[in-house]
Amino acid sequence: MNSKICQQKNISQTNNEELLITKRQEDITSETKKESLEEKSTNQKPSKYWSFERCGEIASKCLTLKEFRDLYPGAYRAVLQKGWAKEIISNLPKRGSKYTFDYCLSLALTCEYKRDFIRNYGSAYWKCRKEGWWEVISPLLKSVGNLYFRMVYAYEFSDKSVYVGLTFDETSRRSSHFSSTKKHVPVKAYFELTGLTPKYIAISDYLEVALAQDLERKKIEEYRNLGWNVLNTRKGGATGCPKLIWTKEKCKMEALKYNVRQDFVENSISAYASCLKHGWLEEVCGHLPRIKKPRGHWNNIENCVLEARKYKSKTDFCEGSYCVYYRAYQMGFLDIICKEVYNASNPT
Repeated sequence: MNSKICQQKNISQTNNEELLITKRQEDITSETKKESLEEKSTNQKPSKYWSFERCGEIASKCLTLKEFRDLYPGAYRAVLQKGWAKEIISNLPKRGSKYTFDYCLSLALTCEYKRDFIRNYGSAYWKCRKEGWWEVISPLLKSVGNLYFRMVYAYEFSDKSVYVGLTFDETSRRSSHFSSTKKHVPVKAYFELTGLTPKYIAISDYLEVALAQDLERKKIEEYRNLGWNVLNTRKGGATGCPKLIWTKEKCKMEALKYNVRQDFVENSISAYASCLKHGWLEEVCGHLPRIKKPRGHWNNIENCVLEARKYKSKTDFCEGSYCVYYRAYQMGFLDIICKEVYNASNPT
């Protein structure tokens, strides 16, 4: 009970902090827009007006790169022209994030398990990890194992009969003991034979699979020593893991189909993931060359045009491929690219 109260207090405290941050952001945005209007209402600034310090001060008041670019085009151009991008705008987020604490919490409350939240709302999950919210939100979700983490449980009958098992998914496994259509299901068979309803006991939390296997064997032996009728037909420790589909040999054969590593990644991601997971990557695809642009590749306007065509607007081009965008600006043909690809002459 005390832990739940503490948990609620933590959430309440975090919510208050989020409200303060949101209010501060609104104040900053309001102040920034006011200064922007003042800038636009005045005459054109002298050539040396946008100094490094002034651009840095203005950028620090903006919440996103887009806001800085839209509200202060003169400062933005000065930053690009004078090579200050790395120092002044590299840390500005490209877009404002919708993933606030409250939003992430609301998404989490629609899930029962941590894995569902991670699978269905991956961006929200990583935002929680980055901002330190996961420690507050994760206790609200149930854990579930995988091929490498299992929990140990038991079904005890009132006549001192017992079944001990291990699983990576407690909920589905409990259901399968009574709903399975397989012939040899010890718990279901004994229930139908005796009419006795078993008591479910969670013996452990999710443990590394080797520890869970060892614990299951020990529990079976303990029950036997105490005179219980053990319903297990097999020795403890069986995990029921599916056979590995992408073995090392299969991955090697798959990699031989491709000429470069990028094609292997794009066309056979499962094999590539198996190589990464088991540490076979260099052995399997070490012979495949990596695609690397030759020196001076982005000094060519045609290459930059091809890259720009991947994006719908010059804004997307700048945000999605900033290095190429900035290089085109340095080479003096950014205006030409924007006009040709987006029918816009102003690169900002």
